[in-house]
Amino acid sequence: MENHPVPRRRLIVALALFSAISAVAGGIELVVFPHGGNQFMPPVALLERTPFRSFLVPGLLLALVVGGASVGAVALTLRRSPAALDATILAGGALTVWIVAELALLWELHWLHGVYGGLGLALLGLGLAGAWRSGQRRHRWRILVTAGEFLGYMAPALAGIASAQLALSDAQQAVAVTLAGFVEGLALGLGQALALPVPVRRWRYAGLTSLGAGAVWASVMTMMLAAGRDDAPVWLVAVAGCLVAVVGLVAIGGAQWLELRRHAPRAWRWIPWTALAWTVALPLSFAPGPLVDESTPIGAHVLLWGSGGLLMAFVMAQITWRGARRVIPGAA
Repeated sequence: MENHPVPRRRLIVALALFSAISAVAGGIELVVFPHGGNQFMPPVALLERTPFRSFLVPGLLLALVVGGASVGAVALTLRRSPAALDATILAGGALTVWIVAELALLWELHWLHGVYGGLGLALLGLGLAGAWRSGQRRHRWRILVTAGEFLGYMAPALAGIASAQLALSDAQQAVAVTLAGFVEGLALGLGQALALPVPVRRWRYAGLTSLGAGAVWASVMTMMLAAGRDDAPVWLVAVAGCLVAVVGLVAIGGAQWLELRRHAPRAWRWIPWTALAWTVALPLSFAPGPLVDESTPIGAHVLLWGSGGLLMAFVMAQITWRGARRVIPGAA
């Protein structure tokens, strides 16, 4: 485990082990008693504000996702694996997102939320600090790109939430979200420009990324407006959807290629790598959709959509790093 002092490694193992035991044991309890009945469990009525009617699915998620991530962090840290820091970040992030989702869905605060929320943030902080201090390009890329995309994503997410709360028309909402999309691209571009091992012109790279992201959001929102019309032919909506999908997958990578071609001999390969990254990561940002509706408090909207955006940003950064290693000189 690169540049990882023994005391910090032991602390990570202790925290992750506590998280693993708690999550796996808690998840098993929820699965065994999906409708409550155990004196240590909350009443099933607590789920009234959620899409779940029993504790079965939450229990499986808690044990397999949160518990599994923590078990992986313990195992890889003990083995001093090069992937230990990544596993620690994932474990801390999974636990933190779980607590945030609980707060957003249940809209109730318990002292254990503070304990496990702090535990998740501690693991996340230890992993990020170790990754940053390692000086490795892959860690620098994942941190800066995840942060840039997450912060940028919150612009259209907040624009969409605010537009809905203000009861703006569909066209007004589309304009607001599209303009915020340019901000998302700018933040993502700056994060990548700071992490790239080649001397790109940072503001040009960020500006091109902003234009690409704006084009994506504009095409998506236009298609949604057209699809919402009662007189819109089905075939036309289908064709427009296919065109928008193509634009959405290649616009950002294509815009960035205009700058990267000055630094990489076959920079065009960056376009399919970014397309792959968005294909895998983008659906994750829509994960909170089934969990919210018009009655959901605005704070819950922000927490849930923010959690989905963070997960999307993390996965996108992981995949684009693999592309950068193969396309950008000096990244490997």
